[in-house]
Amino acid sequence: MLYLQIISSLLFLISIGSMRIHRKTNGDAMIENYIGGKLLLSALPLFSFVMLLLNLNNINNIKWYWNFGIAILLTLLLSGLFTIFYSSLLGYKSKPSISIIQGGYVRHSLHIIDAIITFIVGLILFIISN
Repeated sequence: MLYLQIISSLLFLISIGSMRIHRKTNGDAMIENYIGGKLLLSALPLFSFVMLLLNLNNINNIKWYWNFGIAILLTLLLSGLFTIFYSSLLGYKSKPSISIIQGGYVRHSLHIIDAIITFIVGLILFIISN
């Protein structure tokens, strides 16, 4: 069960990093124009962080505030790295479209879909491991 909790923690980190990259690259996305989209973009990283903190509490037998500090450090240092690695290998990509700048067909990563998928899979693994 420890392996499932570690994998679930990695998936929550990827979810946080994917949402961060989505906000950075798509600041004018259509989903941010309505209240449900703003709620999704705010709540999903918060829920992912809380679930990461709960996973760290299950893995470690130390006080909650130490786990909170570890979760903040993991989020700041490793979430972007894991997200780039995940997005290049398993990430959800758009349909090919013609790009004049890059001179051919290009597929773009859809980081918000990656964030939702990794959060749901991480949540399922969290529920199975407890």
